Amino acid sequence: MNKLIQPDVAQAFTLPSHYYFDPSFEGLEKKIFAGTWQIVGHVRQLPNPGSFFTTNLVGEPLLIVRNAGGEIKGFYNVCKHRAGPPAEGCGERKVFRCGYHGWTYSLDGELLNTPECEGVEDFRQQEFGLTPVRTEQWAGLIFVNLNPKAEPLLQTLDQLPQGMTRFQFEKMQLHERRTYEMQLEDLYRQLSRGISPAERASRTESRAGLRQLHHAAFSQLFVAIQPHPRP
Repeated sequence: MNKLIQPDVAQAFTLPSHYYFDPSFEGLEKKIFAGTWQIVGHVRQLPNPGSFFTTNLVGEPLLIVRNAGGEIKGFYNVCKHRAGPPAEGCGERKVFRCGYHGWTYSLDGELLNTPECEGVEDFRQQEFGLTPVRTEQWAGLIFVNLNPKAEPLLQTLDQLPQGMTRFQFEKMQLHERRTYEMQLEDLYRQLSRGISPAERASRTESRAGLRQLHHAAFSQLFVAIQPHPRP
């Protein structure tokens, strides 16, 4: 029986077609992305204490922030009162305040203020902070893992950092982030143009089409970086 993933490129093959439309694989896909380290941004998106940005991973809203001590932390962007978002977009804040009922959180996710909750019995404010998300960094890239028991990032990367030293990722800076929106018909057209035997596309054209498709489909997870300008 052939392996689904072949380390030898000469023996590699595409995924079976039902992987792309069988609903049973959607849950498996979410499980994979939720339980592995995923890139969500770059440290230069958080230049100062209070800098933050929001993002989404397999349907889970996330808040990434640099706290007053300079540490980068991650939380679920969900207020513990009525599940509204304490933060939206990106920018700088001293605190995060949910627009629903004004519950306010610190840069460390602690609940600071709960309007109109005075006198509520057995309410322990310290138990209602933002839920943290595993957040670690490598070479300027910010990773999160929704599995709180996941092994450390560097342990997962194994020999990758050693093999990437010549690229000096730690000296690179964020250039820009682009998001592309494509209609399903456009995506299918690009796929057909790239690999359909009926069109008798040349090998060069096929590769170009696949590169365009790959860039369009996965650009939302891509953080563009460029080296520092030389002095």
